[in-house]
Amino acid sequence: MQEKTVTGKNLVFLRDCRVSLNVGLYDHEQKGPQPLLISVEAELDSHERFDNIDEATTLRTLDYDNLFRFVTQELPSLGHIYLLESVAEKIADFCLTTPAALRVTVNVAKVSIYGNGAAPGVIIVRDK
Repeated sequence: MQEKTVTGKNLVFLRDCRVSLNVGLYDHEQKGPQPLLISVEAELDSHERFDNIDEATTLRTLDYDNLFRFVTQELPSLGHIYLLESVAEKIADFCLTTPAALRVTVNVAKVSIYGNGAAPGVIIVRDK
């Protein structure tokens, strides 16, 4: 089956992924991991629709299972990271190694630092 050419965007996302990470600049943040909430959205280079229901490959998309594994397993194994911006850059770099990924938006928030529901964080947008 031949795919139909389209205009528009294809987005793949991972929302509200909770992970404990050794992150922070201040002394009280360097005593152990703290919970983060991470969301990622990747814009893909796709000028064709995904009409073929027998397509069983992630070559034209971003494998969200690999992204989840990176965020929850590989990222914590990097050791202490001082800035949330650096956390977001690592995630963006991982996503942009996917051939189909053109742009990625990464949102990282510290969810328990203030205790009253306030969640400081960063959002970065990176293009290939």
